Amino acid sequence: MTSNTQIYSPEETLTDILARLPVKSLLRFKRVCKRWCDLIKSVRFIRKHCDSPGNRTRPVVCKFGVDYNHEPEPLRAFNFYVLPEKIFAGIVPTHHRLYRCEGVTDFRCIYGPVDGLFVLENGHYLDNVRFCWWNPATKECRLMPKFNFELDLFFEDHSRTAGMGLDLVNNDYKFLWIRVFYNDEKREVYPKTYVALYSLNNDSWKVLDEPDLAYDCELCVT
Repeated sequence: MTSNTQIYSPEETLTDILARLPVKSLLRFKRVCKRWCDLIKSVRFIRKHCDSPGNRTRPVVCKFGVDYNHEPEPLRAFNFYVLPEKIFAGIVPTHHRLYRCEGVTDFRCIYGPVDGLFVLENGHYLDNVRFCWWNPATKECRLMPKFNFELDLFFEDHSRTAGMGLDLVNNDYKFLWIRVFYNDEKREVYPKTYVALYSLNNDSWKVLDEPDLAYDCELCVT
């Protein structure tokens, strides 16, 4: 006698059940125990939850703006417009406005989303740029470790680009940061592109040595 019944481990069964639940329920279940909390926060679970048939993604329009009437100084804000699954004439999208996140109070740029995750950029000078993972569904922020390239004394910002994505081989969300600098002493763009890669699984940066990128080209990361 044969059976087609597939045997699941307790961990797989728990993961399968939790992946079908809405985000609000997961926020409560994270408090059950450390094991459940670690599971729900893992990259593997986030990916499985996004792929669950009951958790379909919805289009989002993101608009950056500045509130110049805010005192004592202008306040930057991101406006999100969540569109319904079915779009027709007269539909009004759900509007969400984000002014600040914990640990990131002066964000200037946003990247993403990938599986519902965004990356916020804080600061714009040579040595004070910080990045933060942001999950609008759970309202959680996670600062990346601070990272600076080793630069010469007379370097200034020239151009930059960045992008995020999912490494399917290692099941890891990664963030790529590309920068080009201007040598103020020689009055010219420094002929080298600086590239660093952040891994969410390892929570660390890695410098990519001498990438074959022309410093004067238009860079785009998707």
